[in-house]
Amino acid sequence: MPNIRSWARLVLFGSIVAAIQPQAYAGPYADSLSRCFVRSTTDSDRTTLVRWSFSIVALHPDIQSLTTVSDSQRVALDLGVADLMEKLLAESCRAETQEAIKFEGSQAVDASFGILGQIGLRRLLADPHVLDGVVGFTKYLDRRKFEPLTEGTKQQ
Repeated sequence: MPNIRSWARLVLFGSIVAAIQPQAYAGPYADSLSRCFVRSTTDSDRTTLVRWSFSIVALHPDIQSLTTVSDSQRVALDLGVADLMEKLLAESCRAETQEAIKFEGSQAVDASFGILGQIGLRRLLADPHVLDGVVGFTKYLDRRKFEPLTEGTKQQ
């Protein structure tokens, strides 16, 4: 029988990464900027970015009823991301930012922040509590419906 828990984790991770993955071509200057972003951020910086991203997603009408982000929390998160962007673009990775924009356009910056977001998301999804939550729905699956999917195949 297929490992439904593993599938659930892969589907969630793949869906989230696909949703935030940069659509623009990432050339060598965007790659250099991405490396600088990764090198220049701390776990705390990445947490700030993930928390801010969550607060933005929480604004969607389909999600709003599931969580509350107060106005003061939203301002604090906005300030934190503004500080992070200033640090990365204008200080820590200034030269890489200038080259990326000059040779590949502003989409290089978008692509680089997408990479940084993916790293933060991977860290978030690696938490045991989150992983347990990801597979929580599997206890309600009728596993018998999945058995025909693997009939005649080798189980690994």
